[in-house]
Amino acid sequence: MKKEFSREDYVESLRLLAGVLENNPDIPLNYSVATHSEMLFCHDSVSWHAAVKAFGSGAKDADEDTLGFRPDTVPWLKITGFKNVLCERVVIGTEIVPEKMVPATEASVTPSFEREIVEWKCKPFTAAPHQLAPGDDPEDETRDEPDPREMDDTNDSFPGEVFFS
Repeated sequence: MKKEFSREDYVESLRLLAGVLENNPDIPLNYSVATHSEMLFCHDSVSWHAAVKAFGSGAKDADEDTLGFRPDTVPWLKITGFKNVLCERVVIGTEIVPEKMVPATEASVTPSFEREIVEWKCKPFTAAPHQLAPGDDPEDETRDEPDPREMDDTNDSFPGEVFFS
């Protein structure tokens, strides 16, 4: 039976890989480095802010559901988290989406509907989240989380609020 791959195993394998690549210049880089990102997914604001702060400056991005950060020091790494965990969702209005008909088909009608216009207000990426007390589990959803708008934003490389629509 294969043993579980622990955090320590992963760190050691990265060190081994770095050593092999450093000492053997004829070995090509991993295919994934040239074609896409290695993803570090953070499930809570504590791990998100710790990861971003640890890597320093970088580029921000977002899509419909996630917030991303690509460190300048490790450009093939993308730190990712869900917007609904890391940011405040603010409905700033609504709009009516008109009915849409697809020509040459009888049953292809999408009825009109009302859609929320949403803006995501996110604290600076390196804002320090609240400190965990000894023994607190960052995955425990029953513990009290501070309001993300009250997070400390000292030592932030991205001053001010970050807005994503």
